[in-house]
Amino acid sequence: MNKKTFLNFLILIPLTLMVLPSSGLCELKNLNDEGLSEVYAEGFSTFTITDIGTDSSGNKLSETEARFNIRATTYTTVDSLKLGY
Repeated sequence: MNKKTFLNFLILIPLTLMVLPSSGLCELKNLNDEGLSEVYAEGFSTFTITDIGTDSSGNKLSETEARFNIRATTYTTVDSLKLGY
């Protein structure tokens, strides 16, 4: 690659990276009830609500459990482990 082509490359790439994001503008629009009824998802999460009684003031207590279909992995290192301390 000669110097002129390389210089053109160095100038055009930053200009392109500045122009492309400005051409991708969008706006949020409200969906009516018909549009929302067409949107659905299945299998990602499940929610369970269980009534567990009332408190001393008579307020209804319930327990909500959310299970998400997500696989997470971690890497952990332990510097020191103390049992019964």
